[in-house]
Amino acid sequence: GQRWQLKNPRNGRVTAIVDAAAIFEHIINKAWETGDPGIIFATAMEAGNPTPWIGKYESTNPCAEQPLLPYEACVLGSINLTHCVNATTGDNRVESPVVGFNFRKLEELTRLGVGFLDRCIDIQAYTLPEIEAMHKNGNRKIGLGVMGYADVLSQMGIRYGSPAALDLAMRIMSTIQETAHDESQNLGRAINKPFPNYNSTGEGMYKYFPEDHLYFQPRRNATVTTIAPTGTISIIAGCSSGIEPHFALSTKRTNVLDGEDLYDFNPVLKKVLSTLMAEEHAELSRFVADNGFLPDYAPSELIARFPTVVGNDIEVEDHLRTQAAFQKHTDNGVSKTVNLPKECSRGHR
Repeated sequence: GQRWQLKNPRNGRVTAIVDAAAIFEHIINKAWETGDPGIIFATAMEAGNPTPWIGKYESTNPCAEQPLLPYEACVLGSINLTHCVNATTGDNRVESPVVGFNFRKLEELTRLGVGFLDRCIDIQAYTLPEIEAMHKNGNRKIGLGVMGYADVLSQMGIRYGSPAALDLAMRIMSTIQETAHDESQNLGRAINKPFPNYNSTGEGMYKYFPEDHLYFQPRRNATVTTIAPTGTISIIAGCSSGIEPHFALSTKRTNVLDGEDLYDFNPVLKKVLSTLMAEEHAELSRFVADNGFLPDYAPSELIARFPTVVGNDIEVEDHLRTQAAFQKHTDNGVSKTVNLPKECSRGHR
């Protein structure tokens, strides 16, 4: 295989010459055995650093959607996209659901979210003065993202990973990106003060995005968009998490405090099943409650609207293309899980 220089990340010195293919094979073997290690492409990550003269990215948060400088923080929040589904034009039919997406409402929620997150920077308590200096009085990063994407697709009758789904993903995130940057600029103009570390000359900022006007305008926040996994807040909001597909259409969670079992049934599917005859409704509901996915004998249109991870309905490429569609219009990173079947081999493609 190709020979690579192995460099010490602390000082850049070459410590050894290694076989790239052998390292990649070792990574694959360990990932197949344990799910680790995680890999960071440091050069690509650093290319999106808006303030390289302040410092370099050293790592990310645990879910990897937020690269940060030493002592830096970022306030995250997510828009529940199901609130933008135009219920007045839709219904719950199994076949050909008539439903639209309200982009004007998405813009309103985006502006509200940016203002809310920016204010959180000023009112929150800081455990260390270094964090306050870098975050509140430095880059003022926020990360507005989304959740409920899979629910929106099911409501609109669009299959996860399909061309129509990817087109909707890019339209949603490009709307959020442009609106969020515009609102951050408005906040900066309102008090005549962009984020303190802003470089008025633009020199050194986003050197890999010279053609994109969004990144160079004076604004209140160094970054404005991030897509987090939303594992907990999506449960509270009653929607699907982040940009993930439906892991299962029914779940059982055990309360660790008292051992009580908590059962969830996908609310979108529940509404759709209510349009079926009583006998079909009851039978399909029982199957989903027991298995987490729809049976093969369910209407094909219904299965297409509600693919699941546990049902092995979603290909690896569906995950990756979805992540790429959202990442194209996101300042920071996109948290995404790619689920493989348990029986996959090391050479699985």
